[in-house]
Amino acid sequence: MAAVVALLPPAISNELPSVSDFSAARAILHVQTLAAEPRPVGSPGHAKAHAYLIDTLTSLKLEVTEQKTHFASLIAGNLASSD
Repeated sequence: MAAVVALLPPAISNELPSVSDFSAARAILHVQTLAAEPRPVGSPGHAKAHAYLIDTLTSLKLEVTEQKTHFASLIAGNLASSD
């Protein structure tokens, strides 16, 4: 029985969770922000999503590192590259 109880979600609380605690309400706001517009690589939406993620993680005092990659894709009939 204890194993089943351990799998139950926590009780709903009216208290605001601390920044270090998970909050579904806070998470959905991030999802909505990132899903608000298309963001294919190299697009303005991609740049906005990139900046949003960097700003959000930095504001949480997390160390942010970026891994640069190379790509080529077809955007609006034109070949675009990260170089």
